[in-house]
Amino acid sequence: MKRWAAAVVAAGLLAPTALAQELDESGFRYVRPLEAPAGLASFEPDGPLFEHSKLGLADLRIVDSAARQVPWRTLPAASSGSPRPVLVLNTGVRDGKAVALLDLGPSPPIHDQVVLDIPESDFVGRVEVRGSDKRAGPFTFLSTTVIYDISGAPPARSTTAVYPPSDFRYLSVSVSDVSIIAGAVVPGGRPPQLDFLERPLRSFSVRSHMRETIASADLGFRNMPVDELRVRASTRLYDRPIRIEGSNTGDNWVVLARGRVFRLGESVDTTIPLSSRHRYLRLTIENGDDAALRGLSVEAQARPRTILVSEGFRPHYRLLYGNPGLGAPEYDFAEAPIESTKVLSVTRTTLGREALNPAWEPPEDTRSFTARHPAVLTAVLAVAAIVLFAGAFLALRRRAETPSND
Repeated sequence: MKRWAAAVVAAGLLAPTALAQELDESGFRYVRPLEAPAGLASFEPDGPLFEHSKLGLADLRIVDSAARQVPWRTLPAASSGSPRPVLVLNTGVRDGKAVALLDLGPSPPIHDQVVLDIPESDFVGRVEVRGSDKRAGPFTFLSTTVIYDISGAPPARSTTAVYPPSDFRYLSVSVSDVSIIAGAVVPGGRPPQLDFLERPLRSFSVRSHMRETIASADLGFRNMPVDELRVRASTRLYDRPIRIEGSNTGDNWVVLARGRVFRLGESVDTTIPLSSRHRYLRLTIENGDDAALRGLSVEAQARPRTILVSEGFRPHYRLLYGNPGLGAPEYDFAEAPIESTKVLSVTRTTLGREALNPAWEPPEDTRSFTARHPAVLTAVLAVAAIVLFAGAFLALRRRAETPSND
């Protein structure tokens, strides 16, 4: 396999000749500096860039000091390896719980979760996971996790048991409220250098009303990507339904996920996967007849969306964005093969402060006269209604005053 840096350099050298045309900067509302070296560089998009760009950063353009376009691409997420089916032994029922012994094979890589194949629906169960290097034990307790299948809109299902990082070969698993463990898969682990990024919260508030607790998180910027939430509380023991909604305005909300938050003995924090592009997140926890959770906190996480900038251009660079009519760029650089595990060899840069682009020209308003002046249309309709009402009134009055021939 080609080395990552060599492949990207080769692709980057094509860019200056392929992109000789100048860019019309008048259509971009925002500009900001990027202090990157002449070689390959990368940066992480931030809140203002997500808020003021099109989805997927399609209208983002980078220019160098000679006003030439600088090719860029989104760095692919590092491969976490294919999920590995594990050998399921001794599956059955013991003390009313479905049990199984999972064999991950000799010298397994470090693992921290297992996805169980539960062929049933409409259940809420608790999974206890214990680990050992020997098939006969002794087994070390690792964690307790809640799994569930909940019908509704949208439906919610999670059969993933999470536990602290382990290299045990054997996992002893027991699940309450289900009848069988039909199979299991161990997902590939995350590369450590590409761990999720924490999204800072501008504000976080919690209020309880009747039998619910509502937690509201403000990420500070619209369209902010969030891929998972980590929910924790200081209450010693709990297991409760949760609904997560998102909004970019704080007025109109959409349901993003449903699930359960829990702490059962030595269980780990609840992690809820999301696909959110919102500024505000609202979590509604059903307390039932229990007291509200104490010390409730939420951590928003997102996978990196690193932008890789081609070499072969002349610093200083500028980012231009905020052009709704512009489509995504097409660069040869975007097709270069990349081994994302080599990303640490690239110079990391940070974005400068966002500013309004002085060259920006508002686009021509092509809407009709009435669309551009709705108040005029409203006034005309009001006058027309008055005229019609007056005409009808006068007609009725004349009819009433006309003497009958009888």
